[in-house]
Amino acid sequence: MPQGNTEFGFLLPTREMVMNQATPDFDQIIDLSERAEAHGFDSVWVGDSITARPRLEAFTTLAAVATRAQRVKLGTAVLLPALRNPVVLANEAANLDLLSKGRLILGLGSPPKRHWWKRNLPLAALTFSAALAFLKSA
Repeated sequence: MPQGNTEFGFLLPTREMVMNQATPDFDQIIDLSERAEAHGFDSVWVGDSITARPRLEAFTTLAAVATRAQRVKLGTAVLLPALRNPVVLANEAANLDLLSKGRLILGLGSPPKRHWWKRNLPLAALTFSAALAFLKSA
């Protein structure tokens, strides 16, 4: 599909799967990734803006895709490192890259709005007790 150096990617509807269906259908996401690969796309992408609205988790979704789509690169669009422990994030990314045989494109970013940090960053630095309470309430 590329013309010259241009590559084409396909954004998988991971937010829509959560918001528009009672139970998200991973098989549908995997089927879409296989169809994108069959139609010549170079990559498939999943979003990660988990604080905006619900969506399927990026690494788990891409791991499932990696088991069936064999050629396309796998990208995160974009992952927010501020919400994750950097050691855990590096380990997750390395594992996904190994599972996919080197096809991971790790898209990283930060939110543009200052108020976002005040509202969301405290969640990334919870104590174990606070984190456990948060998980039980979710």
